[in-house]
Amino acid sequence: MENKSLLVWLRAFLATLSVSIKDVRSRKRFVTIGIGLLGASHPKTITSAINFLDMVFHWSAFYKLFSRSKWDCEGIFVPIIQEAISLCPVYNPIISAIDDTLVRKTGKKIPGTAYARDPISPPFHVNLVIGQRYLETTIMCHGSDPNSSRAVPVAFRHTPPVKAGKVTSQEEEQILKEEKKKHNMSVRGRQQLVALRAAIDAIPGGYDRVLIQSADGSFANSCFLTDPPHDTVIVARARKDTVLVEPLCPEQRKGNRKYGQRLPSPKDILASDNYGTRTMEVFKHGRKLAVHYKCVQNVRWPGATHDQPCNLIVIKPFPYRLTKKGRTLYRQPAFLVVTGAINKITIEQAIRAYLLRWEIEVSFRDQKAILGIGKAQVWNKDSVAKVPAFMSACYAALLLASIRLYDDKRNEAFPTRERWRNDPVTRPSLRDLVRLMQSELAEEKKSAPDVA
Repeated sequence: MENKSLLVWLRAFLATLSVSIKDVRSRKRFVTIGIGLLGASHPKTITSAINFLDMVFHWSAFYKLFSRSKWDCEGIFVPIIQEAISLCPVYNPIISAIDDTLVRKTGKKIPGTAYARDPISPPFHVNLVIGQRYLETTIMCHGSDPNSSRAVPVAFRHTPPVKAGKVTSQEEEQILKEEKKKHNMSVRGRQQLVALRAAIDAIPGGYDRVLIQSADGSFANSCFLTDPPHDTVIVARARKDTVLVEPLCPEQRKGNRKYGQRLPSPKDILASDNYGTRTMEVFKHGRKLAVHYKCVQNVRWPGATHDQPCNLIVIKPFPYRLTKKGRTLYRQPAFLVVTGAINKITIEQAIRAYLLRWEIEVSFRDQKAILGIGKAQVWNKDSVAKVPAFMSACYAALLLASIRLYDDKRNEAFPTRERWRNDPVTRPSLRDLVRLMQSELAEEKKSAPDVA
């Protein structure tokens, strides 16, 4: 554990993120505005960060840092990837998760905005909202407690849809259709997976590390699952009616036939007694949880992975109660398809990797509700992509600081909780980290000498 204050560690780490910026003045503003955006009050805009820092005379320079300064969003995440990988034990696979999120907007002319499905709309009535779509990749990191992992963002990319202009001919319609295929979410998710694998390979000893990427059902397609990078395993959620078949030996192949008999659907496998049920224990929210599952190994998915070997994992619904004496309720079952270097991990490791995928949802909640990603009122095309990515990198720096400095535990460095808070908490929340940074910044301002 390092003997440093949170503010000192953050400034030093944000300085490493700004190495790709050539201008020295822009590097200093990079660190300064990072502290300002973390500590500013809502709404989290660049102006509120400038007011929080009492630097109103540098208003234009901070806005130009995102609209004119030449730096790329991928470059600032390279030190974050290196720091996150150093926190992952060498003897364990690197667990990653990928997902997209929608940031609501009110202006239709902001670059990258489009109509999208409201994720909180009821299933029987789909609503549309105006917003911007972002794609995030995270790495699961933890301190001394392996059962308390954090989803540290290592990529945050603006992924606007291809908008159609005036289409007057069939050739233009075909071109537009092909452009949409090249820029859909699965293609961009595949690009982020390849980039993450390349970044891990560039780290000493990283080429031999196994990477497990978990994804939800929107990425369970041929574009994302087919032919993953080396030493990479993809765990994706599949539909309950997915068509799976048995493999066919090369000696039995005749003509174009390369698949064997059709297997029961994942839903039928869940209800069948012909497949044995296994049990494993995982830690969820500080308590042990028994996971009952079935596994069918070495299957084929012609619609997505073609002749690539896969494993099917069927997880039975989890029982839970809303109150201690309430009746037992059950969650929905999960059907997982595991493909890639499946011989380098166990079934239990694949299940744990997918259960940890929930941490990326926690990451989205913290970044949007507390950190205020998407609230910055910027209209420049470069700023629309850079400001949210920069704020996500600052959020990652806070999580890494919590692990490095405090072992990701809520110790005496944080103020005591309210007496009415009786729920068990082991790790500091994002609000705890922000408040601690704000208090250290206030103490620094008090101790600074007054300049007459």
